[in-house]
Amino acid sequence: MKKKVAVMLLLLMVFGAVQSWAAPQCPLGNWAGEKAQSDSYPTKLMGMFVLGVDQIVTSPIKLVWYPYDHIVTQKKYATGLFTGLGQGLVEAVESIGAGVVNIVASPVPGYHGIKLDEEDTTA
Repeated sequence: MKKKVAVMLLLLMVFGAVQSWAAPQCPLGNWAGEKAQSDSYPTKLMGMFVLGVDQIVTSPIKLVWYPYDHIVTQKKYATGLFTGLGQGLVEAVESIGAGVVNIVASPVPGYHGIKLDEEDTTA
């Protein structure tokens, strides 16, 4: 049992670390954001739906990305862990909320959704 838990945690950390590098500039989110702004109804509908799913799926990555950014990039170490976790939690909840709104509101004809502005923290 302990071995299974250890393997699952290891897999989660590996896949989470690989995906977290794409968190600030996710190409799918950028593509879907462009499609969500389209004047063509079927294109807008698909773009908003994909944008909402992308925002929900990539939101847990923010719980890993922001502490990493605060500790390694900004060199804040102990305080960076807690401020990064707090910022990651807020950003994840915001992203999930925007994703749900985009999925639910995707059939509304004139509405083009919520596109969250992602900060580029790599500079």
